[in-house]
Amino acid sequence: MIVITFDEEIEIIKKTFSLEGECINFEHSNIYAEDWNEDKNCWEVEYIDQVINYSLIHELGHIYLAKKLEFPYFAKTSREIKEKAEEIKKLLAKRRNLPNDLKEISDIFDYVNYIVDCFVNSNSFSSNQYYLLYLEYIDRTLRIIKNGFRFTNLHELLGGYITNYLEFNFNLKFKNKTLSRQKKINIFIRDLKKIIINNSNLTNEKFQEINKKLNYFNKIKNTTNPKDIIKFIFEIIKLVAFWNEVIIREKFKLFFPETDFSFI
Repeated sequence: MIVITFDEEIEIIKKTFSLEGECINFEHSNIYAEDWNEDKNCWEVEYIDQVINYSLIHELGHIYLAKKLEFPYFAKTSREIKEKAEEIKKLLAKRRNLPNDLKEISDIFDYVNYIVDCFVNSNSFSSNQYYLLYLEYIDRTLRIIKNGFRFTNLHELLGGYITNYLEFNFNLKFKNKTLSRQKKINIFIRDLKKIIINNSNLTNEKFQEINKKLNYFNKIKNTTNPKDIIKFIFEIIKLVAFWNEVIIREKFKLFFPETDFSFI
């Protein structure tokens, strides 16, 4: 029996994603995350366990998507946002309320990440040996319905709705939508929508609009044009109507610097 080391498995993943030429440092941590290190001129991937799992593939998938679309900000946090994140971290550590500008940045950035994650999964798991890891992730997510949903944070719950609507409908393969799994999906989406409606101004009609817009994901999930993804995210955030278009554009310029936004 041939035993493959963790490092050897990483090299196989890098080859699968055509990342052999990329500088990627792996660091043991208490989270799964990735970002670009300006000082080292290298990607950094943090991982918890030395095992190949969904979370590790997903983080590498961000780098893969960024390289495939030649758009680093699907994997790289801009310098402006890193600075704002430090401000937010310091204020939260002191248990102080965030000023409106920082709260807007934090909330809108979360929505951006939720949706980019779905594009990452579509590109990273659909046509390779790692799809079974994605399927395990879906089933772990569906186990949430055993305990039901509790209202915590509106943006977090709505972000979860958007993410899982896209994952369940468009990234999960049709052959894996068994009767049992589909029943759980229907309950998951129904109950999550219900708790959001009961604790916000969002209505069933608004969710119909959101779903209709989300369905466009299936047409562009494998796009090679980053503008398609940015425009899709922009339109979803604009549709939920928590912020006006001017504020969203302003924040997008921080998230995706050096980008011409005339296409949205």
